[in-house]
Amino acid sequence: MEQTAIMEQLKNSGNPIVLRNLQCRGAGPNAYGVPARVLAAMGKAIPHDNQLAKSLYETGNLDAMRLSALAAIPESMTQKDFEEMLSGAYCFLLVDSVVAELLSRAT
Repeated sequence: MEQTAIMEQLKNSGNPIVLRNLQCRGAGPNAYGVPARVLAAMGKAIPHDNQLAKSLYETGNLDAMRLSALAAIPESMTQKDFEEMLSGAYCFLLVDSVVAELLSRAT
């Protein structure tokens, strides 16, 4: 599955109630409001690939950035990769995604 197809799926999975909730918690305007259970299911369905994860993260879309933590293969990431993801985390939801998902799987 390519980035454009994933982004379209994320957009179609957005929920306005979830979006408002995320924005109240610092998500900003670049989000679709995809529920966590939908992100988890997508994370299982998409290929685990660090290039795909990086391209999703670089979109700046909150939902894609959270999904990138599920798509990444932490064992093959460098410290620089982790630091880049953490430095781009503009709200606590992203920090939680990166730390909770990636770092817990990396150890």
